[in-house]
Amino acid sequence: MSQLFHIETIVVDGKPMAFEEGSATISGAAGYENQVVPSASGEDFDMRRRVPRQLRARIQFGNTVDPDRLAAQKQVEITARDPNSNRRAYMKNCSFASMGDVGQGAVDLVYNIKSPIQWL
Repeated sequence: MSQLFHIETIVVDGKPMAFEEGSATISGAAGYENQVVPSASGEDFDMRRRVPRQLRARIQFGNTVDPDRLAAQKQVEITARDPNSNRRAYMKNCSFASMGDVGQGAVDLVYNIKSPIQWL
């Protein structure tokens, strides 16, 4: 099986984040998607639509994690790393988007990525 990018390490503003293995994903990485617009006659064409970029992970919610601190994060830098290819995704302007239910172990956490992702 070939994977484009498998996130095994996430660093938020210089601090590693503990998260559930295999739960981290980046959605909307391109920043847009194309939709087909049917033409009345002749060939159809594409219409580009902007989509949000987001980093999602199920964080391990230990006693050192402060929900208020997470919710207040704005303009943080996040790096996600794939150790198999040694590639990194550098996201320089991120902010808190949402947090899932707290109390049953790992918690869904979503960051908005407001700048294009740099693939290093």
